[in-house]
Amino acid sequence: MTPLLQATALRKLYPVKQGWSRAQLHAVDDVDLTLAPGECLGLVGESGCGKSTLARLIARLIAPSDGGIRFDGQEIAETDLRTFARSPERAQIQVVFQDPHESLNPGFTAMRIVSDHIRSLIPGLTPIQVTARAEAAFEDVGLPLSLARRYPHQLSGGQKARVGIARAIAVEPKLLILDEPTSALDVSVQAVILKLLGVLRAKRGISYIFVSHDLEVIRLICDRVAVMYLGKIVECAPTAQLFAHPAHPYTRALIAGSPDPARRGLKTERLQGSATSPINPDPNRCRFAGRCPLTAPECTAQMPQLRAVGPDQSAACHFAQSAPAKTES
Repeated sequence: MTPLLQATALRKLYPVKQGWSRAQLHAVDDVDLTLAPGECLGLVGESGCGKSTLARLIARLIAPSDGGIRFDGQEIAETDLRTFARSPERAQIQVVFQDPHESLNPGFTAMRIVSDHIRSLIPGLTPIQVTARAEAAFEDVGLPLSLARRYPHQLSGGQKARVGIARAIAVEPKLLILDEPTSALDVSVQAVILKLLGVLRAKRGISYIFVSHDLEVIRLICDRVAVMYLGKIVECAPTAQLFAHPAHPYTRALIAGSPDPARRGLKTERLQGSATSPINPDPNRCRFAGRCPLTAPECTAQMPQLRAVGPDQSAACHFAQSAPAKTES
């Protein structure tokens, strides 16, 4: 199957001052990523690992320092941000932001928020067509039209989240990037929004990139998971495979730190120390060395590359653990 999205050697470097000299902060460093049509890919990792920056690069909200982004057969990384904002691909890649309140214009009604977005990204539609698209989006997210004339401050957190989703899907995108879309909501509302996202994906055939630090949310909604650490993807695998047999020690530590009654009383791997600086990192040293319980001399002499360790599973570790082979009964 031809990927909907393919990122190749993607990098985002930020210039910083380090004493009297200039250095570079490696926010995203040499990332390769693919996404199939209709697939939901989770991006996980600690705060500051680069997952939100990677999502913004793919959404073309910021420009990459290097690398390529091929979307639906077109190379889009080389397009200037202002030019891309006026291109047809802009409507095909939409973002649902973390805080539904901060991402909505407080001076617009819910209907105007969605309608203005449609008019901006799909020029040439008649007012009747714009209204029809907006009302269809409201219906799909389960928001009554009686609320469409309300302003954001008159809506609940869950209702504002639905407006943000309606705005994104109203232009019929092929890819929806969800950046911590439920983290600002109550637990009960989170479950409703996650169920809604599952229904929309099935109904509209949208691909998702789901950014989250909540592994249980990722387990519920994603087909495949990419684990990031200090700007690099250190493991990628189908969701069930990753949770059953994590190959990278960082992935195992993340899963061990996630609340799960099934692991109560079991000995788990704990991370020691703090992450190294992402400013001018040593290209020959594993980013995880120093915190990893498996650190060996080769870890500080050679950067491990992503390599296959199982069916559709890859990990960037010299000592990655392969899943146990299945035995025939």
